[in-house]
Amino acid sequence: MSAKGFWEWMERAPESAARFSWNRRLGTNFERVAAVVLRPTERDAQWVPCPDQCCGGHRLVRAHSDGGGFLGVCDDDDPPCEDLNLTSDEARVWEMHYARLGRTVARALGCDARDVEMGSARCRQIGTFSGAGVPVVMVLPTSAAEFRECVNRMFLQLREHFILLAPTGRFMEASCHGLIKTAKAGFFDLGSLLALEADGRLRPLRNAAALFTPLVPKSEEPVTESEAMRVFALMRALDDGERKRKAPLSRVFQLLVLDGLSQEAVARECECVPSLVTLRVGEIEARMKRPVAELRALASRLSELNNVPSDTRARSIYRKGLTDDAEEDE
Repeated sequence: MSAKGFWEWMERAPESAARFSWNRRLGTNFERVAAVVLRPTERDAQWVPCPDQCCGGHRLVRAHSDGGGFLGVCDDDDPPCEDLNLTSDEARVWEMHYARLGRTVARALGCDARDVEMGSARCRQIGTFSGAGVPVVMVLPTSAAEFRECVNRMFLQLREHFILLAPTGRFMEASCHGLIKTAKAGFFDLGSLLALEADGRLRPLRNAAALFTPLVPKSEEPVTESEAMRVFALMRALDDGERKRKAPLSRVFQLLVLDGLSQEAVARECECVPSLVTLRVGEIEARMKRPVAELRALASRLSELNNVPSDTRARSIYRKGLTDDAEEDE
């Protein structure tokens, strides 16, 4: 199943179905799709679609009183289909787990996961991007009307600066494009961002941070280069006595502030638990007397002033700080 194939399937997938029906839809892809977005329930299905599509479906009745399986009975008279034999596992209902999908997508894109329904289970905020907390919303529309309703809701509730994700862009209309542009927001199709791996993981196809960063609201107060340099010169002090600590402050600062990674992504890079990164963030904010969101804004502003790529700003800032101090010492 290709990246686009998976996301196109997501737009057509039902809310729930018997395992038998999922197997018919997904074949050998069932396990990896289930790892991302499906979960079993405690319910048994009451019917399943006809595998030959020649009747309205098969009603399920227990084949044995001891629960040994189910019989799919066709009620059509002209002529009836052959009965189906289903195991108890095949009759079990599996449903879409949109919250899990949202968390998986958010983490794969380097965002901080957050799950909030925005009017329906298929339209939800799945996270935030950057220290500015730009909302990331995922919608799984089944029609242009459903997609349009979600865009209108985002425009009314969030007003501006949000990131909207959908499996594909096939439901995008001129009116939706206009609202997204007016809101200084951005739309991205997941088929071009993430691919489903054989083990059920979502692999990034593009640098989401580079795509999302232009949507982060700019600080209203102008920041001078000298002020930004003064703040980031403090970065060197974070190294003192921390060479052997797990997730040292300087490393967390580099990944979280300068590289723009989420706290969960920083924990993976430092091979530590997320709670330790949260503790380090508190230490950084206390030492530098500024919240991480403001530090990220300063880093972005300094990058603009120096006209250097964001992924090299940590090294350039650090080298320049050392050079300036060396000249003053001399």
